[in-house]
Amino acid sequence: GRVDQLVDIVSKSETDLIKFQIFYTHERAKAGKKEWELFDGLTFNEKDWSLIVRNCRDANLRVLADVYGYESFGLAQSLGVDGFKIHSEDLLNSFFVRDVVETQKVVLLGVGGSKRKELFELLDFLSKSDGNTSIVLMPGIQTFPTPLEAHSIQEVEELRLKYSERFNVKVGFADHVDGGSEDALLLPIMALSKGAAVIEKHLTLDRKEKWIDYQSALD
Repeated sequence: GRVDQLVDIVSKSETDLIKFQIFYTHERAKAGKKEWELFDGLTFNEKDWSLIVRNCRDANLRVLADVYGYESFGLAQSLGVDGFKIHSEDLLNSFFVRDVVETQKVVLLGVGGSKRKELFELLDFLSKSDGNTSIVLMPGIQTFPTPLEAHSIQEVEELRLKYSERFNVKVGFADHVDGGSEDALLLPIMALSKGAAVIEKHLTLDRKEKWIDYQSALD
């Protein structure tokens, strides 16, 4: 299906990483709310996820998973993914973050909208755990699409200089500008020049079809 087509697109590119959002609907929405129907239509069952991950392995791709709670975290672990992403909405859920970090796999940590005090305290807390994970701080806030002026290339350098050595972390970059604009290609290059270790981009098969999150997705 469409997921297989997206996997094929990524496998033919010059990256060896692909990332999915793995979640159960109740982790992201309340029953009866408008978000429930939206998220429920984007979920897969465990058998589907197993087939998707297998297809990625056959395409020589490493798989990362966004997780939104202990249930999706457990599912991602059972699938044998290579790393995780925790969104900034869970940044203060420090014990959950610690448990993901202690898998000793790569963890992308969304820090968009966080206060520096919150981030410092979390990294200090994690530094006392038993994990030896490669943590990558991922700044940025998503709107649909996010205006160019809402992105800060300088923040990549600032976070890197402030936290990389002290807490042994890296910094990445996830922009959400209009996927059809030249900026969608220029901003990541600029972020790399500031020391970004990971670039995250949304992809879609055809922007004209206007799938969920197409606004910031590359065609």
